[in-house]
Amino acid sequence: MILCLVVISTINFSSAQVAVGFETETSFYQWNKRPIDQTSEFRSTGQVLGIGAGPKIWFGDWNSWTISLEAKANFAALSLDVQKYKGMGTLSFPIITKVNIDPTGMDGTFKIGVGGGVQWTITEIYARPKDYRTKNSFFISYIGELSIQIITDDAPIFQNSDSGPSVELFVRGGGSPKGAIIFSFGVKYNVRTHF
Repeated sequence: MILCLVVISTINFSSAQVAVGFETETSFYQWNKRPIDQTSEFRSTGQVLGIGAGPKIWFGDWNSWTISLEAKANFAALSLDVQKYKGMGTLSFPIITKVNIDPTGMDGTFKIGVGGGVQWTITEIYARPKDYRTKNSFFISYIGELSIQIITDDAPIFQNSDSGPSVELFVRGGGSPKGAIIFSFGVKYNVRTHF
């Protein structure tokens, strides 16, 4: 968070603009550990290939920096605890604010993003054994995210346009004082429109 404030203090806001868009997310792997107050053992679940989608808003100078706010619903249908089966599926709602900077100072086609936020997560949401049907609820985690974004506006259909897609590789992790831990990494794809 301190790094984000330092970066923001060096930004020139005179050329700022706003963009809105829609973003999808595929996590190559995600792992969640429930807090200790929900269960004392067998607290973690994992899955390869989860999916998510949601809106995203950018503010900034697209050629050098942006501040983005994104909110998603992520679903991992086959997530489970391999040590002790307690049900399947994970649903999470991350909300993240991020500072994105072009480290080359060139044309904004490559950006590094650093940010943080909160995530609500619930695991083992269906196909649960009888013994675990009343022992489940959402838990909150404080999260951080690091990303590398590649703008693909050079595609012919987006040349000379204020709209276009980008691809973003990300790593997200976090936890809570009650022992919750979340981790995921993957790729995001978004399309935006500038105002």
